[in-house]
Amino acid sequence: MTMTKRKWTYVSLALAAGMMTGVPVATADSAAEFFSGKTLKLNVPSGAGGTYGLIAQIISRHMSRHLPGNPNITLQIMPGGLKATNYVYNVAVQDGSLFNLLSQSMAVRQVVRPKGVKYDVRKFHPIGLITGLNGSFVVSNKHAVKTAADLKNHNIRVGTNHKSGYGYTTSSMLNHYYGAKIKIITGYKSGADSDLALERGEVDAKLSSWLSIKLRHPHWARGEGAHVILQIGYERAKDLPNVPTLIDLAKNDREKKVFRFMSGNNAMARGLTAPPGVPKARVDAYRKAFDAMVKDPKFVAEMEKRQFPLNPLNWKDYGDMIVELVNTPEDIIKEARKAYGKKKKKS
Repeated sequence: MTMTKRKWTYVSLALAAGMMTGVPVATADSAAEFFSGKTLKLNVPSGAGGTYGLIAQIISRHMSRHLPGNPNITLQIMPGGLKATNYVYNVAVQDGSLFNLLSQSMAVRQVVRPKGVKYDVRKFHPIGLITGLNGSFVVSNKHAVKTAADLKNHNIRVGTNHKSGYGYTTSSMLNHYYGAKIKIITGYKSGADSDLALERGEVDAKLSSWLSIKLRHPHWARGEGAHVILQIGYERAKDLPNVPTLIDLAKNDREKKVFRFMSGNNAMARGLTAPPGVPKARVDAYRKAFDAMVKDPKFVAEMEKRQFPLNPLNWKDYGDMIVELVNTPEDIIKEARKAYGKKKKKS
């Protein structure tokens, strides 16, 4: 038997053994062999101009250095969190050539408003979280509302996109639990549209990530023209130490649990995941690359230059956060559904 024939015989026997045992055959360097020479896609569930697009661009420039084989990374822009997540879960290739920025509201959406949901976020492979980004409730300086407490005493118009966005749900929750007098105006297609509406006086307030406000409207961040009265996240942002969180407004332990659940959207914003079917060796390569990237001086320097906060979580802590949100007790989820104006139908 020639060397070539002997080599193919051994490979065939290995493949047959793998099929008999149900265990995929892989070599120690399979991840390196797979990634080498590849162009990977990073799926982005938002427009290129927002903070999702910004962090995706930064990741694409730096993460490839830490992946075996140094593959190229390009962006696949797919606006709409639900659409993008359903796509990655059900349609996208599952071989590791595509990974994903998970839209922040997908875990909460899965259990609170499951219509249209065709995924289970717990089955995605978590890779890591760059940082949780607090939401901010921004009010025009022309309006009488100066603090969160003033929401109980003055009518105020909030502009947002649709009922599944945290602008709508947070406003509804403030009306229901806090006694706020918020009129919610939906239909704004983007954050830029609701920004313009606030500047024109069509609405009095809006909700947006604190980072987005700082990057796109630094004068608002300084209190010029508008100011932040409330933030949505697990903890207060370091540069908003005197602005309360939604959780701070809770009157009892039950409300605190509901507010914490709804704040989870922001705490897990812009985390990286891989589709459910990606082989373990390639998932592990992504995780190691992420851990190395967030410590890379070049990456850290660009994050600082872009004024993008860096407070990373490794894959396990990020995954635990996702599972905690989805496994929230049903009684808390039932309360949270009130923010969407709907109750879950009985099966």
